[in-house]
Amino acid sequence: MDPATGAVHQIVAPDPDQSNPSAGITQHLWTLIGSDAAWAGDPKSGGLARLDLAIRAVTIWFTVAAKALNPIGFDLQGHAIVSGGPNYNVPGSTAGGAWIVTSPGVARQIAPDGFHVTGALADTHGFWLMAGYDLCLVTADGRAAELGVLPRSGDRNLAGPCA
Repeated sequence: MDPATGAVHQIVAPDPDQSNPSAGITQHLWTLIGSDAAWAGDPKSGGLARLDLAIRAVTIWFTVAAKALNPIGFDLQGHAIVSGGPNYNVPGSTAGGAWIVTSPGVARQIAPDGFHVTGALADTHGFWLMAGYDLCLVTADGRAAELGVLPRSGDRNLAGPCA
């Protein structure tokens, strides 16, 4: 959207070949927007799709066998953080795990497979992860600590870096 005029310009057209009928998803849902790219889970492969905003090209940057990846945040360098969900195209697929994707095909796992991450935020302390009602911190050296269990009522999400 042009802030001066309010005019809307389409960046990418819907792709008629993208579908995952078992999950009811038929298009990329660009849920994470960075300075140079938009990120989405790919409904066909289950991988992480990247839309280059300059050239308007969509590529699959990262996949994990039997997982559907969901972009949930950025690290301090602007790399996408993704969580693993069940891939409904793969029998027996389960949710869990989180990765920082630094370049095509290259990622570092920051949460184990059995850990179902729903939100992520990076600051100078490390990676803050929401997993259900649990708040965890993964420090730069890879150590993870559960910081507490949040109340079991109401919505919750990570709001910003910790001072």
